[in-house]
Amino acid sequence: MTSTETRRGPRLGIIIGLIVAVLVVAAAIVNAVRPPEQFSRDTPEGTVQAFLVALNEENYDGAHALLSEESRGRCKPGDLVRDRTEATRIVVDDVTEAGQTVIVDLDVTVTEAGDGFEPYRYDTEMRFTLVREGGSLFIDELPYYIYCSGV
Repeated sequence: MTSTETRRGPRLGIIIGLIVAVLVVAAAIVNAVRPPEQFSRDTPEGTVQAFLVALNEENYDGAHALLSEESRGRCKPGDLVRDRTEATRIVVDDVTEAGQTVIVDLDVTVTEAGDGFEPYRYDTEMRFTLVREGGSLFIDELPYYIYCSGV
């Protein structure tokens, strides 16, 4: 083996390593800037997503319209309140259907302002209970951090 062949081996490994590193970084960037998946309103995930988007946009009438008939009777649109924490990432963990009831469990990452340099981040869960009314899904029970102040 010549000295040229000996040097080419490590250089080739370094080049391949750099290419792999660039591809990993590119994949991470694409994943980070990808818009969230939009679920159909006809699905449990879509009902919950539409409700959370309406709350986030302070469209309380729109959020209220996604509540079940019984929940709408207990809560006026202006009474819907959510904790001031901001979810930075929400992922559907599980959807369980049992007859006319559907449970949607979400994994939520919350990031809050920290002590100036380090944000405070934690993971939690949210559970929504939905019911079928007239062929459509409506939210019947809210997770702990969203509530009706009039009740």
